[in-house]
Amino acid sequence: MATDRGQHVGVDLARVAAVLRRIAYDIDELAVPAPWPTWTRPPIIGD
Repeated sequence: MATDRGQHVGVDLARVAAVLRRIAYDIDELAVPAPWPTWTRPPIIGD
């Protein structure tokens, strides 16, 4: 059971990382001013 739960958590984290990465790309494409400079953007989980 513990391993199944761990795998599900890993899948959830991967899904969240994919969503965050998509949002970051959308922001870059729209050229929306971010709350921080792009060169100091926090690393995206999964990179």
